[in-house]
Amino acid sequence: MTTAAVSKNVKLLEQQVRAPLVLRSTKRLQATAEGEKLYLQCRNIKRELDIARNMVSAINANPSGTLNIICNPLLFSSDLLAKLDTYTKMYPDVTINMDLTEEPVNFGQTTIDIAFGFNWPPPEHIISRKYKQTSYVTCASPEYIRRYGEPKTIEDIYKHKFIIHTIRTKSNMPMLIGFRNAPKNIKPYLYINGVEAMKACVLQHMGIAQFHDYAVKKELEEGSLIEILKPTDIEIFDLCIYYEKNNIVQPKVKKLVELFFPE
Repeated sequence: MTTAAVSKNVKLLEQQVRAPLVLRSTKRLQATAEGEKLYLQCRNIKRELDIARNMVSAINANPSGTLNIICNPLLFSSDLLAKLDTYTKMYPDVTINMDLTEEPVNFGQTTIDIAFGFNWPPPEHIISRKYKQTSYVTCASPEYIRRYGEPKTIEDIYKHKFIIHTIRTKSNMPMLIGFRNAPKNIKPYLYINGVEAMKACVLQHMGIAQFHDYAVKKELEEGSLIEILKPTDIEIFDLCIYYEKNNIVQPKVKKLVELFFPE
C-alpha cells in the first residue's frame, strides 16, 4: 500500500471516529492519545478473533500433544482402560500422562485436561458429565462378624472397630454416609488414605468400613465380605468426567469425551 493510500485511509478513519488519530509534521507521524487507544483496542480485537478462528479450526483437527488425565485408581481398569486403548490406537500423535489419585483435584493449580471417575461439586469453569452411578456399602468380613457379632443398628457402630478414609477428615463428609440419623461423633480407630489398603484391613478382619459398591463388588460376590447395616433408602451418587469449558474444543480432549458420550 502506498503512502498516499495509507494517509487517505487514516483520514477516513478520523472522520468516522470524529477524533484526530495522528499528529502530522514534516519529519514524522505520531499517534495521538485517541489514536493510541484505538490501536490497542483494535489489536486486542484482532487477537481475540485469531483465537476464535484457531478454536473453530481445532474442532476438526487431528488430536496431538499431551493429554493430562487424573483418574480414580479403582475405576481405571474397569471403566477407562478399554476406552483409553481405543483412543491411543485412533490418535497415535497424542501422549497420555496419567495420574491415579483418590484426592480432589484443583483444576486451577494443576495441569489437568480431564478428571475421571469422581463425585465432586465442580466450580463454574468446569464441566461435569455423569457416566455412571454408585452407592456406598458398609462391609465386614465373615470372620469379623463371627468374632465380634454383627451390628444391627447404627448405634451398634460404637461397639465396633470402624475404619475410615482420611479424605473424610478433610471435608464435610459424614463418618457414615447414606444413613439419615447416623451418629456424628463416631470415632474411627484406624484412618487410611487409600481404598485398597482399607479393604485389605477389612479382609484381615480388623474392622468395619464403608466403600463405593464398585470397590468391593468382587469381594461381595465371592463372600469374602458381607454387607451390613443396609439402609432402607439407598443414596445414589453420580460418577463424572470433568474438563474445563474452554478445553472441550481441543481435539485431544474432545475425542476422548466422545468415546464416553457418542452422539
